[in-house]
Amino acid sequence: MSDKGLIGSWGTNFPVTDTVKYVKQTAGLELYVPETIKFKHKEDGINNLLLLNYKKGEKMRFYITAAAMKEEKDPFTNSNQFFKYMKE
Repeated sequence: MSDKGLIGSWGTNFPVTDTVKYVKQTAGLELYVPETIKFKHKEDGINNLLLLNYKKGEKMRFYITAAAMKEEKDPFTNSNQFFKYMKE
C-alpha cells in the first residue's frame, strides 16, 4: 500500500528459516514521510521503498508504525483494518 508519503505492508510469513520449530506470524509495518520532505517511491517486486532526499545537517522527521497479530491488545486482524488506520 502506498499513498502520498505513506507506505505500508501487511503479511504472514515465518519469522525465521526454521519452519518446524516456529509458526507463521502476521504483522504490519508502515512508514510515513511528511510531504515537506522530497522523496521518490520505488518498487522492485520484493521491496517497496521511499528514497529520501535531504541535505547534510538538515533535520528529518518520519513516523513508523508496527503491529503484529500476536500482540495481546492488537486491534488489527487483517490488512484492510491496518491500512485504514494508516490513512487516518
